[in-house]
Amino acid sequence: MCRTAYIAGLVWALSASGAGAQPAQTRLALQNVVDEFVKCGVYYSISAECVRNGPDPSNLAGRLDAARDRAFQMAYLAADAIGMKQEALLAKVKMMTAGQRKDIANHCMNISILMQRHLDSCQVVMRDPADRIRNIPR
Repeated sequence: MCRTAYIAGLVWALSASGAGAQPAQTRLALQNVVDEFVKCGVYYSISAECVRNGPDPSNLAGRLDAARDRAFQMAYLAADAIGMKQEALLAKVKMMTAGQRKDIANHCMNISILMQRHLDSCQVVMRDPADRIRNIPR
């Protein structure tokens, strides 16, 4: 929880005194961060579902659920900092979920497609989300 508070502070510092006060470059970078966190949250969600419904469910599903929750929490913090409405964030989650499900033809036997596209980048982003936010141009 302390780490989340630290990240929230970083996002708040970037947001200056509101969405209108941010330089366009910072605002765009924060929008990209929101997209990254949502993409990873959706990837972890679908992966957890596949593990849970697979032939040998393991505690991996729980770890993926936790990663999903953290990614969505980070997306919410960044979205809030740029003044994105919750409705817009939810729409983004729904669109990315539909897109990733389409990529695997809505079947877990094709999950390797999502793994190839998102596993490495999501591990990097989620390993240190504060670093990702600290490196946003101001």
